[in-house]
Amino acid sequence: MAILSTAIDNINPTKVKITWTAPFDSYEPIDEYKILLLKSDGTYVEDETNCGGSDPAILFCYIPMSTIRTLTSQPLGTLIAVKSQAHNLNGWSQFSQLNTLGAVIETEPDQMTDLRFDIQNSDNTNIIV
Repeated sequence: MAILSTAIDNINPTKVKITWTAPFDSYEPIDEYKILLLKSDGTYVEDETNCGGSDPAILFCYIPMSTIRTLTSQPLGTLIAVKSQAHNLNGWSQFSQLNTLGAVIETEPDQMTDLRFDIQNSDNTNIIV
């Protein structure tokens, strides 16, 4: 399998997009993929909810940054390292190499509180929120 890539999603920056290319299918069509994330203890974890790989036609998935932080326990600034396997009637392929470039563990922006206009302490020259 080819090396996967990770990137912060352009549309929703709280999600990480993981992409891969289909490998040669050894005369049998690929029927699923397994995508594994590197944990801080050196083991791997699969996020079957967001990146299950059960549809072989889909060569990407989106995982929320909060889920990646929870699953991997990696510290801030750490590369989100992933590897994959493909499956067909012949069994599972060898794992791909880990990516060496891509998205890093980030925090999500905090939810802003509602702005409240303080009419009693505001005047024509100062607006207090």
